[in-house]
Amino acid sequence: MDFQEIKQKAEQGDVDAQYNLGKIYRKGENVAQDYKESAKWYHMAAEQGNVGAQINLGVMYRKGKGVTKDHKESVKWFTRAAKQGSMIAQDNLAFIYAIGLGVPRDRVTAYMWYVIASASGHRLAETEKNLIAKEMTETEIKMAKKRAENCVKSNFKNCD
Repeated sequence: MDFQEIKQKAEQGDVDAQYNLGKIYRKGENVAQDYKESAKWYHMAAEQGNVGAQINLGVMYRKGKGVTKDHKESVKWFTRAAKQGSMIAQDNLAFIYAIGLGVPRDRVTAYMWYVIASASGHRLAETEKNLIAKEMTETEIKMAKKRAENCVKSNFKNCD
């Protein structure tokens, strides 16, 4: 499919085309690289539940690429993707809570997301989880593990 076909489908609301158009503009594939245009198309796809677009928007808001840097928006998009089972978003969310980027620093919540990301197959999440555990009490670790269990059992509806 060529650029014009993708753009036409994206304009008609096709979520995959919107995601792909966002990626094309972000990478500058056969078009001038345009982060603002990329964010526009990612936003449309993300609103329709596209996990890849949600993750990319999370990154763009965290870095201020194509959008005004906004850590709260970054958390919003990573959370949406994490609750759809994305181990990449889960790991990013854990990191955000571990350092307090746009949210209050919360080791229990960070550990919870690291547990979930690790169980989903994210290789570095296990290491990151063990690092943050060094700053936690046994009670906090048990609480985080219980929250992770409840989050997964509820199909990511009860993660707060």
